[in-house]
Amino acid sequence: MREFPDVLGMDLSDAIARMKEKGQNVSVRITKPDRGDPVEGYDRVIRQEEEAEGWILTVCRVPDAYR
Repeated sequence: MREFPDVLGMDLSDAIARMKEKGQNVSVRITKPDRGDPVEGYDRVIRQEEEAEGWILTVCRVPDAYR
């Protein structure tokens, strides 16, 4: 397993920036809660997985109140 920055819980844009700083390739998978997607909010990294070409970041939109 490669060394990588821990980006769990981070805002997606900050997580991507940190991964790119370290020269890591990143792809994003979006998941939604059962009751629909909050219209306003931000995307938070909830899972980080290694793949052959880099990393998959799974994100979920959370309301601003949880920022």
